[in-house]
Amino acid sequence: MADPAAPGPVAAELAAIRERWSKVAYVGLRPEVVPEPGHQPEWLPDVPRLLAAVEAVLAMHKPTGIVGEVQLCDRHASYVYPVSPAVVADRRECPGCHVVERPRCWHGSCPDEWPCPDYAAISAALLGKDGTDE
Repeated sequence: MADPAAPGPVAAELAAIRERWSKVAYVGLRPEVVPEPGHQPEWLPDVPRLLAAVEAVLAMHKPTGIVGEVQLCDRHASYVYPVSPAVVADRRECPGCHVVERPRCWHGSCPDEWPCPDYAAISAALLGKDGTDE
């Protein structure tokens, strides 16, 4: 299983872009662009704002919470809701209960799936994929 603390490919790509930008910003130019002395490319100040915008949108689309199908046994069906975390864990282990859970995007306007369409589109564009890659 993947290390949950490890950054995913989208976070890693954003970090790589930020790192490349910091080197360019330090020098004041891209390697292939040589401005006149005292001039910096017009796009240079836009990079941190664009990175911040992408990160802000992605921060609203995270895998959080769960949705699923639940068919409870008679014992668990009789519990009054809300139930404690211990009861939730108990019904996952109960052979009479059928619980299928999957992550969902926590943004209220997204469908109950992960990745949500917004995150999938942004990450595909950021990672240079057309959306058909797995």
